[in-house]
Amino acid sequence: KSRDLVLADTTAKKWVSMHAMPQSCVVVVFWSPNCSHCKQAMPVLYEKYVSELKALDVGVYAVAEATDNKLFTDWKAFIKENKLDWVNVGVPAPIYTEWKRNPAKFDGGPSSRESLAYAETWEVANTPKFYVLDRDRRIVASPASIKDIITVVKAHQAQVH
Repeated sequence: KSRDLVLADTTAKKWVSMHAMPQSCVVVVFWSPNCSHCKQAMPVLYEKYVSELKALDVGVYAVAEATDNKLFTDWKAFIKENKLDWVNVGVPAPIYTEWKRNPAKFDGGPSSRESLAYAETWEVANTPKFYVLDRDRRIVASPASIKDIITVVKAHQAQVH
């Protein structure tokens, strides 16, 4: 089973648990608003989400690198510009700064150190990085491409039904 991620949305006020998502399958994507590959992949993934994945009861938990003010601003602008209305989360700059200054402040809070240090917890060395999780939030696969995500999801859904 995957470790839960509880991260903040673009308002830096609402915390969203990956494990609490209602869909039967979740695609987790780690990305950065400064990554050229990510900027190309995210709109394509969104198109596939709307055209195929949503109907298969698949949610997307998109985790963005937003740890400084520029990344935070670029993240919000990219989401708005591309109308990405799935779950958009990260460690927004204001939270990241406070967490680095006083990590104990977040103990027992809405998130955890493992969530806030998601890149280490989930071994995210490069972006974009994808995972497909089943209903029990077990990692089914770590597909290399969006095409592979669709293939994995369809194969997994066929096994379940």
